[in-house]
Amino acid sequence: MTGSLSFPPELRKLSDDVYVYDPRSDSPDPSSSATDPRIIVLYTWADAHIRLVQKYLQGYRDLYPTAKIVVVMAKTMKTFFAGRETNKTTVREMVVKELWPVSGGTSDTVCELPGGIKYRGKPHSRILMHAFSNSGGVNLEATSLVWHSLQHSVDQSIGPLPIHGLILDSTPGGCSFSREFHRWTAGVAIGFAFLPKVLAKFVAVIIVLLRFGLPGLLGKESLPVRGRRVVNSSDFIPTTSGRLYIYSDSDPLIGEKDVESHAQEAKTKGYGKIELEKFEGSGHVAHMRQDPKRYWAAIARFWDECCV
Repeated sequence: MTGSLSFPPELRKLSDDVYVYDPRSDSPDPSSSATDPRIIVLYTWADAHIRLVQKYLQGYRDLYPTAKIVVVMAKTMKTFFAGRETNKTTVREMVVKELWPVSGGTSDTVCELPGGIKYRGKPHSRILMHAFSNSGGVNLEATSLVWHSLQHSVDQSIGPLPIHGLILDSTPGGCSFSREFHRWTAGVAIGFAFLPKVLAKFVAVIIVLLRFGLPGLLGKESLPVRGRRVVNSSDFIPTTSGRLYIYSDSDPLIGEKDVESHAQEAKTKGYGKIELEKFEGSGHVAHMRQDPKRYWAAIARFWDECCV
């Protein structure tokens, strides 16, 4: 759970689940580069402790001091079980106000969205997105769906998010119900840690059976299957973007072979700039904590070599 901690006051609260760090524009950092990301979006894992999220926030502030950083928090019940429309509601204001270009630059085309939001016709450049775990992937998908709806509202052709780089951290996992059942129940049970352990496991089993197992029996696409498909779809993520998989041989929730097979599938679908950073012995979304120097060096190298 997020606990009683709160983000530092320099973060602007956009909604209950979204926070924004705006760099100071009056004092450019001499260490920054003209090719650094302009906007970084962090999609956290479910029920992430704010104390841990702040470590990633600070890491990105140190690495790219002039970048705007958006943090999208995930909650087990809301992210996984409330449905697509709720997920889209979670990120919609963020997409409209922070990603959808609403001011600056020049353009002959200025459109107005419902609610008076103006669109100048030219997308932001140098956007980096970083999704943690499958829950982060759910909110990433919701961002793409909102982007599509905004494109439709101004009669644009539907296209992918205009990102330069995507980091998949401890995701995606496998989609075989029989093989992944124990991992899914373990992951969902974490969101019910406030319950006695046996009861949390029982609730998790019921949820997994209904949410992940039943759709397959009914011939529908389950959430794990959809999660793997969406990230490798050019309708959602551009094939021109770079991609970095950060994973481990010891993650109890996400199998290393599942990550590697997804990366291979991405290559066959036209994603040519793929990097894999495999850690040894680190747990789920714990690779940075195991070796911070290697972790941030991998991200910096990925951006410079695959995204610029």
